[in-house]
Amino acid sequence: MTPSDRPADHRLSRREFLRSAAGVAALGGLASSAMAQDDEPRAELPKRKLGPIDFEATIAALGVGAMGDGRLPEPQVHEVFRAAMERGINYVDTASTYGETQRMLGPAMEEWRDRVFLVSKCNRHDYDGAWAQVEQSLEDLHTDHFDLLHIHNLGDFDLDAIEAPDGTLTAMRAMKEQGIVRHLGASGHLRPPHFLRLLERVEDVEVFMVPINVVDRHIYTFDSEVVPAAKERGLCVVAMKVLGGVVGWQYGPGRGLLTSPEQYDMTMRYALGHPSVSACVIGFSTVEELDQGLEVARNLTPVTPEELAAFEPTAKELAGQWGLHFGPPE
Repeated sequence: MTPSDRPADHRLSRREFLRSAAGVAALGGLASSAMAQDDEPRAELPKRKLGPIDFEATIAALGVGAMGDGRLPEPQVHEVFRAAMERGINYVDTASTYGETQRMLGPAMEEWRDRVFLVSKCNRHDYDGAWAQVEQSLEDLHTDHFDLLHIHNLGDFDLDAIEAPDGTLTAMRAMKEQGIVRHLGASGHLRPPHFLRLLERVEDVEVFMVPINVVDRHIYTFDSEVVPAAKERGLCVVAMKVLGGVVGWQYGPGRGLLTSPEQYDMTMRYALGHPSVSACVIGFSTVEELDQGLEVARNLTPVTPEELAAFEPTAKELAGQWGLHFGPPE
């Protein structure tokens, strides 16, 4: 099937799904397992505007990747998600490659959809594959649109092919024209030069999501080169891998690389207080991890130059130990 063979409007099937008895039944099933409402008063989470996008996001955002590799039971996924919503998070980052998490969260999303900026990703390298992946994500999450759709891990893409008639970005632009996607972005944790070259080629990508932490700034050039270039173009920068990713890519509670008390406080404050970052996508696996991170966000004091200088020997030592843990730099 060629791009011109695609139906002119893909939105109807999504709306029909939302009206279906299956969707209503799924929502009702969630209610019986929802955790009790937490009435404890908390300070409001700070928010920042998403660059050129007219939305103020909580500086701590929920990334569901940490819940999506099959290690967490479905009730725990629901518990963490509901706790994040009740504590005020309004930016949720998902992807179809995060196990069954999008499907698990579909019923809950019906309840919270109008209160969150919902993000998904596309890692297919062809037009029809991109459409199929995004349509499945919409169905899984019980929604008819995404506020932002990322090219998933831009460093894996051939930039010469991305805008071809049968390319991924061509499909994403068609989705935006139809209202299925409102904004376009690119995420990735390897090959930083790909992001710089994308800036030279396109003008309609509005968000970059890249690793930002106190150690990887000594390994990759996202912080030193990609972020300044993105901000100069007026793009929004969203941070990920705030705790350096997880040990051996094995997600689960307490698996972040930077979780000792000194390292955790430093790296969380570094990313959350970064002057060029609008929001930090963090993969919380438990309510306890969620509350720990949100406490830092609510009481944020950005890292001072003196604190950063004092931490540099530790950061450089860890950088030497980690090496190119996200993949190739070019």
